[in-house]
Amino acid sequence: WLTPAPWYSELYFGAQNASGETATSFLYEKDKKVAGYTLLDRDASNLDDLLYSARWLNGLDLSDTVSMNLGFSGLRGPNASGLDTDTTIYGADLYLKWQPAQSQRGFPFAAWHTELLNRRYETDDATLKDWGGFTQALWGFKPGWVAGLRLEYAEASGGAGGYDISADARRANRTRLSPNLTWYTTEYSKLRLQYNRDWAEHLAEKDALALCLQMEFSL
Repeated sequence: WLTPAPWYSELYFGAQNASGETATSFLYEKDKKVAGYTLLDRDASNLDDLLYSARWLNGLDLSDTVSMNLGFSGLRGPNASGLDTDTTIYGADLYLKWQPAQSQRGFPFAAWHTELLNRRYETDDATLKDWGGFTQALWGFKPGWVAGLRLEYAEASGGAGGYDISADARRANRTRLSPNLTWYTTEYSKLRLQYNRDWAEHLAEKDALALCLQMEFSL
């Protein structure tokens, strides 16, 4: 719904199946494990068993050269750790962009993008609490070229007896620092070189290095 607010303001609402391999925080798949809990065979039998999502997105110009997008999101649905357990996820995101009044193909520009997420996963005897986010700065220094630096962080708490968070690749505390350089070869394609430095509890050496080259194009 595009609201009649004096700025760009749009509301999204969804209701969908809460099961499947991508619905890890919800019904997911029978016999899979989440935080040491073996998931039950809990099918959707009524409206309470659906996964509901909502998002409120706002966009406005703060000045002739600075624009902002501000969003809030939420998800709620059943999870399969018990017969009457639910999961709630909520988040917020902010995007700020500066661009001079006179530019060439949208360059130069500077942008800052940040997002935070929080999850509360109920079980029969406890509530798992997970949160994380990222912040990223981008600098479009000449037409077609963008340099970026991103910092990501996530941590978790809670689990079944004997469960070790630090050994769980999905929930172990981790930090990632990623400088990157992107070249927009055309309006519909780009090349990106990115270096990742990870510090994560579940890694044997507790840190890892990666160098990635990405090519993306659209038809």
